[in-house]
Amino acid sequence: MRSLLIFCCFMALGAPVFAAVELTLRGQEPVVIENVYQQQGVSYVALEDILDVVDLSGQWDAVAHTYRIRTSRGWVVLSPASSYMRIGDAFYPMHDKPVFIDGRLRVSESFIQSQLPQLTGRPVFFRQLQPQLPAVVETQNTGIDELFERLLRRTERRPGPAIRAIAIDPGHGGLDTGVIAPDGYNEKLLTFEVADQLARLLRMRLGIPVYISRSGDYDVTLDQRIESALREDVDLWILLHAQSAFSPEIKGIDLFVREEEEPLNPSLGSLVLARQLSDAMMQGDFTVRGIYPSSRLSLGRGNLPTVQLEIGYFSNPDELRQLRQKEYQIHLVQSVFEGIQNYISLSRETR
Repeated sequence: MRSLLIFCCFMALGAPVFAAVELTLRGQEPVVIENVYQQQGVSYVALEDILDVVDLSGQWDAVAHTYRIRTSRGWVVLSPASSYMRIGDAFYPMHDKPVFIDGRLRVSESFIQSQLPQLTGRPVFFRQLQPQLPAVVETQNTGIDELFERLLRRTERRPGPAIRAIAIDPGHGGLDTGVIAPDGYNEKLLTFEVADQLARLLRMRLGIPVYISRSGDYDVTLDQRIESALREDVDLWILLHAQSAFSPEIKGIDLFVREEEEPLNPSLGSLVLARQLSDAMMQGDFTVRGIYPSSRLSLGRGNLPTVQLEIGYFSNPDELRQLRQKEYQIHLVQSVFEGIQNYISLSRETR
């Protein structure tokens, strides 16, 4: 009986969970792709299935052990052994390496949402049909796990300021544009503009260091992206993103926290920070859709208070227009600041 239990646990940990997604180019009907595998909370889709939907073609080179995709930018080369994508003589970082699962080369949802629009030259819409499936837990730590271990397991604080420093990660950058508007305006520009304004306000009003993962429009590796949050004095980590949906009616702000943080957990952490941010933004008359637990890799693991803000939908024309306005951005930044300030006040009271 004990051997059977161990075997069942091993199968639960080692077997990939599979789901389904919808994928399409702007103006086309969404296509359902099944047998989408999840590993460590990341969805992987077979590359051939993706290319069929977005009108691209490619082929596997068994000798070079690479996959070549023909695009208007030239040949794009992917390899399951590399976390970089090659276009011509240039190399661009990928959030997740392509992997072979069930005999097919698969790429992550990050590739679909970030790199694929650049390769097609058109907006790509992607939606999880079963987003709440549990993540696959591996029996051995990977290099990324070890990196997050350094970052997210904070030791007990000594007496001092409630918040010593804050790290901000404006999503995407360089070739990784994120969501793209019909006229070319994109997520990487928006997140950097908002991050820069937020950092200035925090430094000016709180007088503490604020570290930003990138200082301009360039490619950032995962290691570089979290480097700002690895600093010893960082006590909060804010990740900024935007998104898109199939329906142009959907609008508002989504907040994501690590899924292991239970709603009833009374300790200060990501969920408490998210609630303070949510309350402040609603008081600022912003539409907040909710706070959601997520297993996405970008949030990491552990106890560093971390919230990923999806600050709006590019697929909603009215919200896109607002997001591009400086006055709207300033108002949004002010509300986020007030949420952080409320969290700081609350943390002082509980110390």
